Amino acid sequence: MIEFCTKKRMLIALFGLLSVSFVILLVQSAWSTHHSIGDFNTLQGRKSRNESCLSGKEKIVEACHVCSKLELKRQLSSCVNTGYMEVIECEDKKRIQRKCDIDPHIHQTRFWVFELICLLVGVASYTMVRKRQKRLDTSLMEKINKQISEGV
Repeated sequence: MIEFCTKKRMLIALFGLLSVSFVILLVQSAWSTHHSIGDFNTLQGRKSRNESCLSGKEKIVEACHVCSKLELKRQLSSCVNTGYMEVIECEDKKRIQRKCDIDPHIHQTRFWVFELICLLVGVASYTMVRKRQKRLDTSLMEKINKQISEGV
C-alpha cells in the first residue's frame, strides 16, 4: 500500500500527523495546568505527607533527586512511593530524608528532549535512506546503460 504513495502524499501525511500531534500536545499542556498538579509540589503539601522539623525552620541540603538503586532496594520510606527524595536539615542539625514529588517542569523538559532526539534520529534515518536510494539508482542506471551499450 505504501508503494503507491508519492513523495508529495507522504510529506502531506507526515505534516498532517505532526500538526495533529502538536495540537494535542498544546491542548494537553493547557488542560493539565488547570488541575492541581502544582499543589502536590508545594511545601505545605509535602509537610502533610512527610515528617519535618518540629521547630518549622529547615534548610534543604539536597534538592529533590532520584533515589539510588540501593535506596530503592532498602525500601526507605522516603523513596518507596515516589522514587524521589530530598534531604533537609533542621535547626538542631538533625538531617531528615523525606519523599518529594518531581517538578512537572522537569517532566516537560525531559519530554521535549526525548522529542528532539526522536526528530534527530528520524532526520538521520531519512538522510541515510535517501543516500542509499540514490546509490542504488545510479547503480541500476549504470547496469542498464551497460546492457544497452552491449546490445543485450
